[in-house]
Amino acid sequence: MNVPNDHTAVLSKLECYPSSVTELYKEASQLFSSGKFSEAADKIEAALKELDDCQEEDKQTWGFAELQLLYGRSLLEIIKCSSSSNDDIFGPKVPKIVGLPTDSEEAEEEEDPSETEEGLPKELNHKSTVADVEESKHEENVLVVYSREDSPVEKDTSSDSGLPEQQLTEMADSEESRQGEEEEQDIRELAWEQLECARVILASQLPDSKLRLAVVYEALGDFGMENDNNEQAAQDFKSAVKCYEEAGYSSSRMVGGLYHSIYLALRSVEPDEARKNLKLAADVFKKRIAENKEKVEGQTNDVSEVLDDEEEILKEIELEIADFECVISNQEKENSTCQHDKEIHITRVEPRKRAEANTDVTQEQKTALCETFSEQAHELVANKRSRTCTEKESLSTEH
Repeated sequence: MNVPNDHTAVLSKLECYPSSVTELYKEASQLFSSGKFSEAADKIEAALKELDDCQEEDKQTWGFAELQLLYGRSLLEIIKCSSSSNDDIFGPKVPKIVGLPTDSEEAEEEEDPSETEEGLPKELNHKSTVADVEESKHEENVLVVYSREDSPVEKDTSSDSGLPEQQLTEMADSEESRQGEEEEQDIRELAWEQLECARVILASQLPDSKLRLAVVYEALGDFGMENDNNEQAAQDFKSAVKCYEEAGYSSSRMVGGLYHSIYLALRSVEPDEARKNLKLAADVFKKRIAENKEKVEGQTNDVSEVLDDEEEILKEIELEIADFECVISNQEKENSTCQHDKEIHITRVEPRKRAEANTDVTQEQKTALCETFSEQAHELVANKRSRTCTEKESLSTEH
């Protein structure tokens, strides 16, 4: 079952606003569909500005959420284009340091025969008066004074900064890069705010807004992927799937695509969960193909083209499953090999440690025995000396 196009229903939600807002939304939708995301964002931003003076309750309606949703999605697409291209989304950058013309270039510009003395007839050159010469000298002095005191062209910039021109250029480029990053960060924050506000409003309009809420969750998932927040992105994609399923579109093409998006979000952090969702995507397209085959007989070529397209998608998903299975299998083998090597290392090292420990105990015992023998020897020597002294005393007494 295909998800219906709610464009007409969305326009009906904007009837409470001025007709100019509705017209801006229509133009923005057409621009968005044709891939002109920056222009679409400008149109929808103008529509939102027209509603700045509205009451707060007028900004909590379904129609206002639709404006925020389209604005957030347009900004998100701008972010995607910015990530995939080095071009500035706000137009060409103007370099802050422009190379000054060299002396030779200035000379070439001044070599116009119509403006130099060499290009003038000799009669005119010889008719120069003293006053002209003096005036020329005065102008030259004025130019020299200006160039020495005020002209940024003739000033010695090296004395101010002490930095070469290349380093100055790199500093300017770094500043431009920093400003570009700040602008992109502002766009990211604005996109998230618009999508999150739309989510809150549409969540308060359930159950009628389930399909539109699914679109919001899908956009939030894409936003998470752009910001490398893959786990949150997977949760948002799952919420979108849940909305479609509760609305009765469990076998829609949108759901199959969302399962594939969950796989992309989790394949590097939760491979098993990613594989599960990739297989769910294949199951959705298998079910759709089976349903469309029943409709092919007696139908127009459009159904047949859709069937061929979905069969091609299924083949690609099945190839992707096979490739991912190989990746997981190789990873498991590597982990098993590492674990086996670790166990072998432990098996070899532990007995050695135990033997070394036993050797240490035996050595301690030997040391203790030596100390005991030494004490006993000292006692024997002392006793022998005592007996010798006693015998000598008894002999001297007898004599």
